[in-house]
Amino acid sequence: AEGLLADLEQALGPHHPDPICTRGNVAGLRGRMGDARAALAGYQDVLAQRTRHLGPDHPDTDLTRRRILR
Repeated sequence: AEGLLADLEQALGPHHPDPICTRGNVAGLRGRMGDARAALAGYQDVLAQRTRHLGPDHPDTDLTRRRILR
């Protein structure tokens, strides 16, 4: 997953919605693999990116916020 993320960021740029979504997916995978600290850090990064680029009230931003609160 991280190789795909690097490819997406190189092709589309780190602020494109697809790499941001992929970072969220990587965070979720880390959480399911038992690394809660890495998952939280990943979700916090995605939340900051989505807040900055989509706004605090965008549905994707809200979804990420809810994942952090779980």
